[in-house]
Amino acid sequence: RSYMLVISLRHRAGNRHGEADALSGLALSARQSGRVGEAETRYTEALTIYRQIGNRHGEANALWGLAQSARLSGRVGEAETRHTEALTIYRQIGNRHGEANALLGLGECARDIGGVQVEQAAGSFERAGVIYGEIAMAAQAGQAYADAARCTAAGPGRDRVGALALHWFERAGRSSARQALIAELDLDPNVIALPGDSTPG
Repeated sequence: RSYMLVISLRHRAGNRHGEADALSGLALSARQSGRVGEAETRYTEALTIYRQIGNRHGEANALWGLAQSARLSGRVGEAETRHTEALTIYRQIGNRHGEANALLGLGECARDIGGVQVEQAAGSFERAGVIYGEIAMAAQAGQAYADAARCTAAGPGRDRVGALALHWFERAGRSSARQALIAELDLDPNVIALPGDSTPG
């Protein structure tokens, strides 16, 4: 209700930026509450305004939100398209956090599709992990590398990516996540891999 009031007030005042931000907030709340259809409607409304006023950051965020909503609805192909659109904009405006989030989303889509796409998922997850590490988001880096390891066949490749996940989980103080991954993938905690070790471009 409060978001709707803010949207109404900002619309009347001609504050298009504020109106779009409020719509995005309403969309996020709806998506997190499982009201995916409502979230998509609000994200679409926000996207229209952001494009009209030339707010590229807001546009990319709305596209990312639409991608997440589409994936929750099982429309993985559409989600992949939206994440790709968001990724392009994030790269153009130099938003590294957004770029990593979009890559993570693309990895999730490829993993959902399965089959030959799983290898592609591993690459997207690993690229996301590289960026999260570079912007000092250790927990997110650990999770992205862990997802990459889960999508990599057993062998040296998985060992390397798994070791990177363990490295970042340790940096983030996520000991329980670290131990769980060791047990899940039968990783050797003594294998050391440092950021920058043979990561994809």
